[in-house]
Amino acid sequence: MDYPFKNFNNDTTMKFAEWFRENHKPSDLDYCEELFSKLNEALPKSEKVNKQMKKINIPVLAYHTQTVDEIGMSLKKYGEWIEKFLSSYTPDCEYASLCGQGSTSKVKVMGRLEYVEKQLRESEM
Repeated sequence: MDYPFKNFNNDTTMKFAEWFRENHKPSDLDYCEELFSKLNEALPKSEKVNKQMKKINIPVLAYHTQTVDEIGMSLKKYGEWIEKFLSSYTPDCEYASLCGQGSTSKVKVMGRLEYVEKQLRESEM
């Protein structure tokens, strides 16, 4: 979208929501629904909740369902990739440096998006 994000904190997100309410096209909502539906389909059904499936990660993983389509990865395989990715999370891993203090900054959000895309593309090599 053509919204000038400076960061992704609560105030900015609420301002975006107000802007979006006035400026979205029906196709924008369809696109969002498609991304989250694909993520829901990809995630393995389990009684046990993955503790790393947090609000900081869900949008990144939903966004990258489009990357999965681009590289030809099945949603089942993407779900397996997500499980492996989240289970390998440690406080000292590279991805963790993009999640802690200041995680709503534009730099860290874009860093998470880029990191996950790189990992996905490399997993298909």
